[in-house]
Amino acid sequence: MFGVVGHQTLSSFTHPHHLRISTTSSEKPRPPKMKLSNAFKFSILSPLYLSLQLGFLPTLSAILRQPNLLFKLKLKEISQIYMAHVWASYGDGIDQGMGEFKKQLITPNAYGTVLEIGAGLFSTLFSILFWRLMIFFFTAFGHTVNHLDRALVTRFIAVEPNKLMHSKIREKAAVAGFHESDSSLLILSCGAEDISIIQSAIATLPGGTDSSSGKPTVDVILSALTLCSIPNPQDTVTRLAEIILKPGGTFLIFEHVLSHRSDVAWWQHFWAPIWSFFFDGCQLDRPSDAIMRDLKMSNGQSAWKECKEWSPQEEGDEALFWHSFGVFVKQ
Repeated sequence: MFGVVGHQTLSSFTHPHHLRISTTSSEKPRPPKMKLSNAFKFSILSPLYLSLQLGFLPTLSAILRQPNLLFKLKLKEISQIYMAHVWASYGDGIDQGMGEFKKQLITPNAYGTVLEIGAGLFSTLFSILFWRLMIFFFTAFGHTVNHLDRALVTRFIAVEPNKLMHSKIREKAAVAGFHESDSSLLILSCGAEDISIIQSAIATLPGGTDSSSGKPTVDVILSALTLCSIPNPQDTVTRLAEIILKPGGTFLIFEHVLSHRSDVAWWQHFWAPIWSFFFDGCQLDRPSDAIMRDLKMSNGQSAWKECKEWSPQEEGDEALFWHSFGVFVKQ
């Protein structure tokens, strides 16, 4: 029986007909071989082409204006410029297309102080994910705040190292009713792995310290297409859950993960090195859902007392970008 997640119970968490609950407790029959045409049809080639269309010329223009970016090999800065231009072109419209799925995860489960991680290296890339011929983006570029219920969420903390995206986050947060002037909004220029920086920043906020533990914590942590790029996801997520998330708090994830089908996973492994090279370390074949599901605290005990996972049915079993949604409640 599921218990309480903030103001919602997991047992009452509803899913539209297009979401299917993941089943991991029983063996599945051996699936048919993935069609070779699908392995290329849903490959990384089209996302790569689109990214070049959107970001190449603006980034080249920035380099011509600031040649030292190239001469001093400031690859991180160049990548951040590239990401900002790509997202500015398509982020809003495509975010609306994925609104139903994100709202289903975020709106009923986000409450109190919500911290969204952008992850250190993820800020230097963009995630372009194919989903049945539909491309969508979902990063900490201000779109998460669209799905927060202001009556339930008192504070939004965005962890985003790419400062070029901060103005957009600030703009969208203001529309949703979150402002830095009243401490309901905090934007941090660090990565998810910078636990001490995050903790210190939370401690400076009014009411940032938990009354029972005396430590700076948050009620909800959200990771959206971020765990794929964290250098040491197991360690980072463990520390976030153990140090930053309060007892009984909720960790929400929306990630592309390693497929449960061995033949599809083979193609994910095949494309992974190329994808990682062009997208600054993003791991196409990372089992982020399993990392979360099996997470243990430093004492060896499971991090979660309750969890629920599901995947969009429309993706189909042959999706190279297999997605997992999850609601995990801390012990």
